Amino acid sequence: MMKRVGKTDNKISPINISLFFAGVISLYFHRNTADPFNAPKLWLLILAAAWLIGYLIKNKHMGNIYKNNSLKTIQILIILFQLSSLVGLIFSDVKLTSFFGDTQRKVGFITYLCFSIFMLFAAKFARKEQFKTYYLFSSITGIIFLIYGIIQATGNDFVKWVNPYNSIIGTLGNPNFAAAFMALFATLFFSIIFVKSFSILIRITSAFIALITLYCIQLSDARQGILAAAAGIIFFIGGIIYFKSKLFGLFFAVITFIGSIFVILGMLQHGPLVEFLYKDSVSIRGYYWRAGISMFRDNFLTGVGLDRYGAYFKEYQEVNYGLKIGFDITSTNAHNIPIQLFATGGVFLGTFYLLIISFILYRGIISIKKFQADERVFFLGLISAWITYQAQSIVSIENIGLGVWGWLLGGTIVGLSYQVRDQDIDTQKKSRSNSINMQSMFSFLLLIMALIPVAKLVQAENTMYAAQINYDPENPLTVNFAQKVLEAQFIDNDYKYSAANMMLRANEVEQGITALENLIKNDPRNNYYLLALAQALEYKVRNFDAIKVREQITVFDPNNVKNYLQLGRLYKLSGDTAKANQMRLKILSFAPNTAQAQAATAELSF
Repeated sequence: MMKRVGKTDNKISPINISLFFAGVISLYFHRNTADPFNAPKLWLLILAAAWLIGYLIKNKHMGNIYKNNSLKTIQILIILFQLSSLVGLIFSDVKLTSFFGDTQRKVGFITYLCFSIFMLFAAKFARKEQFKTYYLFSSITGIIFLIYGIIQATGNDFVKWVNPYNSIIGTLGNPNFAAAFMALFATLFFSIIFVKSFSILIRITSAFIALITLYCIQLSDARQGILAAAAGIIFFIGGIIYFKSKLFGLFFAVITFIGSIFVILGMLQHGPLVEFLYKDSVSIRGYYWRAGISMFRDNFLTGVGLDRYGAYFKEYQEVNYGLKIGFDITSTNAHNIPIQLFATGGVFLGTFYLLIISFILYRGIISIKKFQADERVFFLGLISAWITYQAQSIVSIENIGLGVWGWLLGGTIVGLSYQVRDQDIDTQKKSRSNSINMQSMFSFLLLIMALIPVAKLVQAENTMYAAQINYDPENPLTVNFAQKVLEAQFIDNDYKYSAANMMLRANEVEQGITALENLIKNDPRNNYYLLALAQALEYKVRNFDAIKVREQITVFDPNNVKNYLQLGRLYKLSGDTAKANQMRLKILSFAPNTAQAQAATAELSF
C-alpha cells in the first residue's frame, strides 16, 4: 500500500532536498557570465554537495535501515572511483583544468566528486515510501524545462542567445544536451501512465506531456535524444510485459535485440534504416572515440589528465579527420563518457566507473520483483530513466545539469534495491529528530567553507564577462580589462588566451606575446596558444622564434598541413631551403590534394 507523501515525518526529507538541488542545478543559468550554463551549474553543484555531506556525516541512525551493511559495495566502488580520479588529477599536466574541468565543460575532479556525493546520499536515504516525491520533483523540473524549450522553438526566448545551434538549447546550452535531458523526463512521464493509484486525469496529462516532450526532442534535431528515450521507454515496456507474461516478455526482448542491431547498423551506414538514423555527426564521433582509445592505450595507468582530452586530441587524431573535417577543428571530449574517463583518468578510473554502472544495473534488475503493484511501476520507471541517461552517454559528453540526475537516480536505484520493510524505517524517525540539529550545523559549516572557492569562481567568470562586453580594440581600457583576466584566481586558461588575443588586437603586441608565453609555460601542448604565439611573433618579424614555436606545434599537431606550409615559408625566409623542401614533401605525403599542397608546390620547390 502506497503511503501519502509528506506524512511520514514532520521534517523535510533528505531526499526532497537532494531532488530540489538537482532540479535547480539543471534549470539554473546566469546570462551575465562568460559561461552562462556550465559555470553557474558547477557553483550550485559544489554548494549542494557541501550541504548534503552534512547528512552523510551525521547518519549513524540510518544504519538499521539496511541489512548486513549491504550498501558497502556501492560505497567501496565510489571511494575507489574517487581515489582513481584523484590519481588522474595528481598526474595531470594542468591541474587547474583537471580540478575544475575544461572551459565550457566543467566536468573535472570536483564535478565527479560532487556527483559521487549525490549518488552516495541517494543510496543511503532513498525510501520507497517516497516514490511519488521523486515523480513530483522530476515532473516539475521536466515541465519547466519543456516549457522553456517550447518558448525557444517558437522564437520567443526572453534571452537573446548568440546560438550557432538549433534554437532548442533549454537551460543546458546545447541541443544534444537538451534532447537527452528531455528524453530522461519523457521516460518518467511515460511510466506515470501505468500508475493505477494516480487519477485518470493525471495519467492522461502525463501521456500528453510525454508526447509533447518527444515532439520537442524531434524539433531539436538531436537524434540521440530520440534514441535515448526509445531505449528507456522500450526497457520500461519490456518490464511491464515480462511481469504480465514471462513468455511474451522474452519474445519482446528478442524482438528488441534484433531491432537494436538494425538501429546500430543504420547509424553506421548499413542496413535499411540508414536514411532515418545516420548523420555525419555519427562518423565524426568515431574519430573522437578512436582518438580517446589511442590516448588510453598510450597512457594506460593514469590517462592524459582529467578533462584534458582536448589538449591531446590533435596529437591522436587520425589523418583523415583533418582532410575530411578540417585542420582547424578540434574536440575537447571523446563524446562517450566511458571512453572519456579511460582516456583522461586511466584504466582504474574507467574500470570503476563501469563497475558502478554494472552494479546499479544488476541491483535494479534483480530487485524489480521485490516490489508489487504501483511500487513496481515506480521502481521500473526510475530504472528506465536511468537507462535513458546511460544510453545518451554512449554518444554524448557529460553535462552537469543532466549528470546530476543520472548519478542521483543511480544511487536511488541501489538504495531502494536494499530497502527493507516500512516498519523498520519508522523506528529511525526519533533518532533522526535528535540528530537534525547536528546535521544542520555540519551542513552549514561545510556550506560556508564551499562558498570561499565558489566566490572565487564567480569572480573569475564576472571578470571575463566584463572584459568581453567592454572589448574595443580602439579603447585603451581594453588592455586593462584583459590584464585583470590574466591576474584573476581560479580562471580558465582559455579565458587568459582570450585576454591575450584582446591585447594583440588592441595593438599591444608585446603584452599579448608575454601573456601567451606565460600560458604556454603552464600548458605547453595547447595548439591554440602556440598558433597565436607563432602568428604574433611573425607579425613582429621574429621569424627564428616563430620557427621554434611552429616546430613545437608539429609535435602536438602532427597532421596540420597549414602549420607545415607556414613553417616551410619561414624556413625559406631564413635561407634553410632543405627544411623548406622537407615541409613540401611532408604535405604531399598525406595531403596531396589540398590547397596547401598546391601552395607548397608553388612556393617551396627548388
